[in-house]
Amino acid sequence: MDDLLKLETETFNKLYTDYRLRFIRFAQTYILDISIAEDIVMDTLAYYWEHRRDIKNDEEYIKLSFNGYKA
Repeated sequence: MDDLLKLETETFNKLYTDYRLRFIRFAQTYILDISIAEDIVMDTLAYYWEHRRDIKNDEEYIKLSFNGYKA
C-alpha cells in the first residue's frame, strides 16, 4: 500500500507542478486578485484529485470548474 500512496502522491505533485501556473493565469482572466485566483486553482485541483475516479471526462471537468467562478 505504501507504493500506491507514493505513486499517487507523485502523480498529484506532477499534476500540480505541470498545471498550477497555467490554471492561475487562466483564472486571472476572470479574477484579477491573484490570491483568489490561486485559491480557485487549489480548490479545483483538490476537488479533481479527490473525485478523479468518478470524473469521466477530465478536460470537461476543468472547463466546467472554472466556468463556475466566472462573474
